[in-house]
Order: sequence, then C-alpha cells, then structure tokens
Amino acid sequence: MESTVIMDWGSHSFKAGTATTFPSEEGPQVTLPSAVRSNSNAQDLASDLSSSTQQVVEQGRIASWPGFEALMHYCLYNQLGWVAGDEGNLLLSQPLFLPRADQEQLTQIIFEEFNVAGFFLCSQPVLSAFALGKLTCLVTDIGHDKTDISAVVEGAVHASSSQRRVQGCSQAAAELVQLLQPVLHDRQLSAHSMQQLFEDCARMAGSSAELAEPLQQAGHPTHRAHTA
Repeated sequence: MESTVIMDWGSHSFKAGTATTFPSEEGPQVTLPSAVRSNSNAQDLASDLSSSTQQVVEQGRIASWPGFEALMHYCLYNQLGWVAGDEGNLLLSQPLFLPRADQEQLTQIIFEEFNVAGFFLCSQPVLSAFALGKLTCLVTDIGHDKTDISAVVEGAVHASSSQRRVQGCSQAAAELVQLLQPVLHDRQLSAHSMQQLFEDCARMAGSSAELAEPLQQAGHPTHRAHTA
C-alpha cells in the first residue's frame, strides 16, 4: 500500500511524517534544520564551518533549490524509508505569497526527481486550520524570520487580506537577549540559546482552562489567563 508523507518547511526547519488514518497528538517523525553544508571542498569545510553552511529557506522563499532538493531527498529516503522506484504520495505545505513560478518549479522537481505517485501542494494556513478541525478561522503563523496573518474561509485562504511582517522568533530572541543582558552581568546569553529556550518551554493551550493552569501554579490570578 502506498504511503503518504506530509512535509512542512520553513526558515527554521523541515518537518515530515507519514500520514495516519486516525487523529494523533504525536509530533513529526522527522525534524531537520533548514540548512545544508557543502562538502565539496574538505579543506575549506575544516577551516571555516560557518561559511560552508547555507540557509535553504528565507522568509518563506526557497533560497537554494539544490539545497532544498537535497533536504527533501534525505528526509524522504534516508529518514522515512522511501525506496527508489516505489515512492508514495506527498502532501507538501506552501507558505503564503509563494510566487507561481516557484510553485511550478517545485512541482516539476517533485515529479521529475522524486517520481511520486501523487502530489498535493496545500497552503500552510489551510493545513493549520484543518489540524484544529476548522474550515473558517484566523491563522497567525509566527515563524523563524517572519509572521504571517491570514483568514481561512471555508477551507481557502482569503489572499487579499493576508499580511506578512518580517519579524519572527529570531528577532524576538535577539531583542529579549538585549533586555536581559543588564541583569545577567558577566554571563553571556546568545540569541540561539534564547530561541532554544522558546522551543523547550513554549506550548499551545487548547482551552482557556489549560492556559490558566501554569499561571495558577505560579500564583497569578486566573483572570489574567483569560485576558492574555
């Protein structure tokens, strides 16, 4: 039986997993950073690791097509167990404002290089809404280097009202480091470690009661959770 893989990509990471026929609270089976490192010149790689790392996605656009293809290949074949000649179906997320030319090139790569049995390109806000069982809602997607706000109406993005801001978690982490540095004295705190703290501690509440729980444990009045 053909398997179906769902893959979501952004400036920070690639996330993918095999689709199931039942609701699941499990996270993605594979999470990879959205960066590749060239090994074409071993001497340069050893002398300067930072210069050899290339960001694949920047602000919702594919910055390196070869790198994007390499990440997809590693994710599908090395991590999820696809076998050449016996590929399954692929559902790939699509960021807001992705140009039609990029959509066409992406579709061409999927069919020509990965020989998929079936392919569906779906908008990220629509997938976010479907994940919560909603056909109509307002989706705010705070990413690594951008924030997208869009209305999903009856399962389709209302494109004319969608907006993007070029601030995301990386900018918030850098700003928070600057605010905390005076009280840290000699201790150094990097934006990377602050962002890791976000990932370790942040969570999404499914209800107002669940949101109030950590505030109650910290001794804060419950009404703050409802007005936050």
